[in-house]
Amino acid sequence: QCSRVLFSGEEEVFRSLLERLSRSATQVEAFALFQEALSPRGEDPEVDALKEEFAKRIVRTFVS
Repeated sequence: QCSRVLFSGEEEVFRSLLERLSRSATQVEAFALFQEALSPRGEDPEVDALKEEFAKRIVRTFVS
């Protein structure tokens, strides 16, 4: 669902992001990579909800 909605179905972009996120040294770096990889869109409740959910996953990754 994330790749379809947030990345316009571009599986390779999504896979590349996941690889880059796994190498991120900090949460700030990970969020920057996430924002950079997103497909530009207008406001959409489904997109906003998925962005928030994905951001929570990033936060959980960096919590000790």
